[in-house]
Amino acid sequence: MREIKFRAWDKENKRMLPVDYMKLDFGKVLYVNGETFSKDDGWFDYELCDDEFELMQYTGLKDKNGVEIYEGDIIRAKFIKDDTTAIGRVSYFDKDTSFVCHLIDGDYARVHCLDDIKVIGNIYENQELLDENA
Repeated sequence: MREIKFRAWDKENKRMLPVDYMKLDFGKVLYVNGETFSKDDGWFDYELCDDEFELMQYTGLKDKNGVEIYEGDIIRAKFIKDDTTAIGRVSYFDKDTSFVCHLIDGDYARVHCLDDIKVIGNIYENQELLDENA
């Protein structure tokens, strides 16, 4: 069973933040982070702050250097089947409930079908990695 964790991109301050605590309450996602995600009593509704923060889930996988892989990460990896290298962004694919890497050429690969994975950035701070290699 994989560990369930999240991080959030703070759009206003342009920085990545850990999500320390998360609670599901009557179908609404609420979360708090002691340093930054506090309003009045420390809780606020994710739906209300959707313009301020982008929530990303941990895939449960780490790259070859031990770095946790999250949605929104840009990775360089090799395909297990033919040992070719690809670059792409990680996202959740709800059709088969798995994490995939959207490759620059428009195709995609399931993250668990890749090897020698290295996180090289994320879509918020390093978009140029996808643009330059397109």
